[in-house]
Amino acid sequence: MKEPIRAKIRKEKVTFREIAEADEFRCTRKMLPIVVGKRVDDRPTVIDLAQVGHLLCVGMTGSGKPVFLHSLIASVLLCFSPKKLKLILIDIRGIEFDSYRQIPHLQVPIIQDSTRAVLTLKWVLGEIDRRVSGRRLLCEKLTRLIVCIDEYADLILADKKRFENLVATICEKGARVGVHLVLSTHCASTDVVTRSIKKSLPSRVCFRVASASDSKAVLGRLGGERLSAVGELLLLREGSENIFRVHGALVGEKDTQKITKLWKAESRYCKTSCSGLGQFRVDFSY
Repeated sequence: MKEPIRAKIRKEKVTFREIAEADEFRCTRKMLPIVVGKRVDDRPTVIDLAQVGHLLCVGMTGSGKPVFLHSLIASVLLCFSPKKLKLILIDIRGIEFDSYRQIPHLQVPIIQDSTRAVLTLKWVLGEIDRRVSGRRLLCEKLTRLIVCIDEYADLILADKKRFENLVATICEKGARVGVHLVLSTHCASTDVVTRSIKKSLPSRVCFRVASASDSKAVLGRLGGERLSAVGELLLLREGSENIFRVHGALVGEKDTQKITKLWKAESRYCKTSCSGLGQFRVDFSY
């Protein structure tokens, strides 16, 4: 049996600004850099979503999971113009993504019902097929597309099998043509995090979960149930046996407002001709 994860607890807050201004993010050669936080040895943690492909994020209510989604979105908004990257945000509860309603990166308006979610995911599959059939396989020349689904457990109440099949097909074909799926859920039970989902999403971020069995369901080992501080997470990457303990970066509401306000202004006056805000152009000081 694999050993549970143990590490010292970080007491001080880790901010999104701190990691976004670090060389690991500012000077990175990663194609899709995503701010995660700081490891217990104080090293900033930035993952490459282009390399990871897709991501499963699990954590019980109050664990800090939504903050990671905001960190992911803020990361790509800092680096990419709407010509280079598009977002599809699915939020059945209608809580997490309100701040992004008018940004020019949205492929479609934020989706808040399961019927539109099914239609949109079918469109994503069609887009993947168009990219593959057109032999447009050089991802750096494509407009990247990130599909972010919050509270997947609520979404599948309508039709679990259909959504599982859509997720599996998107994950199988999408990453090599610049389409990436980020799936988030508060429920870590095997009814939600099924074998099919784990096979499709081998890279995972686990915040605190309710029980040891939930931790095993997500990570294949104990540890997720022992995370104590809000924002603490365990990071598992595809093909790696190592799991890293990270204190997630806190994205404040003011941070989100500053980034989205700049993009809304750029969209209004410059359409989509800008090449990206760049970290150095966002003043996070209050």
